[in-house]
Amino acid sequence: MNKWIMAGTAAAFTGAAAFARSEYERIHLDIVHYDIKTDKLGLEWNGFKAVFLSDLHDNSFGMENEELLAAIEKEQPDIVVIGGDMLVVKEWAAPHFDMLANLYKKLVKRYPVYYAFGNHEQRMKEEPLTYPGWWQSYWKVLKDSGMHVLVNKSEEIIKNDTAMRISGITLPRECYRKGRIPSLSAGYIDKKIGKASDKNFELLLAHTPTFAKTYADWGADLVLSGHFHGGTIRIPGLGGVMTPQLQFFSPLARGNVTQKNTNIIVSGGLGTHSINVRLNNLPQLVVLTWKTH
Repeated sequence: MNKWIMAGTAAAFTGAAAFARSEYERIHLDIVHYDIKTDKLGLEWNGFKAVFLSDLHDNSFGMENEELLAAIEKEQPDIVVIGGDMLVVKEWAAPHFDMLANLYKKLVKRYPVYYAFGNHEQRMKEEPLTYPGWWQSYWKVLKDSGMHVLVNKSEEIIKNDTAMRISGITLPRECYRKGRIPSLSAGYIDKKIGKASDKNFELLLAHTPTFAKTYADWGADLVLSGHFHGGTIRIPGLGGVMTPQLQFFSPLARGNVTQKNTNIIVSGGLGTHSINVRLNNLPQLVVLTWKTH
């Protein structure tokens, strides 16, 4: 057999295998657990549990996300936190929010839910001519669900004399620029949601992990991010290949990164959109358990 034919056949088989594996991965969850150790919260917080969802991008695990809901229910969390990009906002997409509305209502019925925005939520709000009516419809879904929507806003959970403050920071659109990325100062976060407290446990929902140092400088104890989709394709020993901002093999693509005294936990995300590929990179449901003793 001609060597070019052999090479072409091998490439075709490899491509088909990669495609089949990607299709499998996109609908199978990886449940990832992290322990959060702190002396800022009292013993009554020991065992407190949160489930973190990010970058679903209209994906569904089972009919009406029944598998996702079952996985969350199995963890028995005290709260659910959402880090943005739950939908796809692109010119080729359609504003069908029924599946998300159903998911949110079921979550809120069982748990307190806190939602911060990603770049897709921002896009439909800031580009009404491109996405006419999208923002109004989606905002109604969020408000009707009864969840806590944190757009440059904070809310506290108090147990006895100690408190966890959950804040959602909405970053400027240029922070998601491809290629050259602007800087972000801790002063921006101060201006939007106020200064961090030395007393409260500060949980910051910040969609992109790009500004990990800034979040630490602000004073966050824990940052929950997503956006990078785990690097799309992960290579053992090298990590995620590429982020949506064209950063290659970023150490922030997925996992737990420490800056000063701040834990930055980056979800690999639950879905895809423009590049519908996940290889060696299962969608992640992140589970956090506080250890205070």
